[in-house]
Amino acid sequence: MKTKALTRSAAALAILVALQLVTRSLGQLVTGSCVNLVLAVAALYLGRLSALALALLSPLLAWLLGVGPAFPALLPCIMLGNTVFVLLLSVKRWNIRLRLPVAALAKMLTLRILIGNFVAPLVVPAAKLIAVISMFSWPQLVTALLGGTLGVVVAARLSKE
Repeated sequence: MKTKALTRSAAALAILVALQLVTRSLGQLVTGSCVNLVLAVAALYLGRLSALALALLSPLLAWLLGVGPAFPALLPCIMLGNTVFVLLLSVKRWNIRLRLPVAALAKMLTLRILIGNFVAPLVVPAAKLIAVISMFSWPQLVTALLGGTLGVVVAARLSKE
C-alpha cells in the first residue's frame, strides 16, 4: 500500500473511531449510519483493501471503546456483515443504484441469519435475546442504506478533488 493510500486509510479509521465515540449516546440509527458512511466511502473511494481493513477493525474497536455489542461472540458476525457490505459496494461493474441496496440487504441478512439463528441463542441470556436479534435485523438495513447513501455522495465529491 502506498503512503498516500495508507494515510487516507488511517484518517478514515480515526474518523470512524471518533464518530463511534461522539455518536454512541445517540443510538444505533445514528452510530450505525455513521459507521456505514465511513465503510461506504472506503469501499468507493479508498479501495477494497482499505475498506476490508475498516470492516474488520470497526467492530473490534467499537467493542474495546464500549460502543459495540455487549457480547464479544457477536464480533465475528459483525465483521462478516461489514465485509459483505464493502465487498458488494466495491463491485464496480454494477451500477451504484444496484450495488447499494444489494450490499445493504446482504449485510442485514448476513447479520440476521448468523446472529439470530446461530450465535445469539448460544451466548445471549433469554431475557435479552429478542432485543439483540432485533438490533441485527431491519435496523441494519436502514443504517446501511442511510450511511451508504451519504457515503456515495461523499465518495463522489472526494473523487472530483
